[in-house]
Amino acid sequence: MIDVDVVLVNLDEQTAYCSDGVTRSILEMYDADAQPTVDPDLAIAAVVKVGDDQFILLNLTGDEAAKVH
Repeated sequence: MIDVDVVLVNLDEQTAYCSDGVTRSILEMYDADAQPTVDPDLAIAAVVKVGDDQFILLNLTGDEAAKVH
């Protein structure tokens, strides 16, 4: 169980401010073709590592809530 939520995402700095007060770097971003991208204008999803084997997959399109993996 992950006890951390992403509160705010800054795509320009590629960071995610989390509910535990920690700002974490975005591990990877993906475009609409599911290819890795570094361009925040093309990114539709991002992965944030919040623990040793804990990641949050963020939907950057606003269509659905984030998913925990």
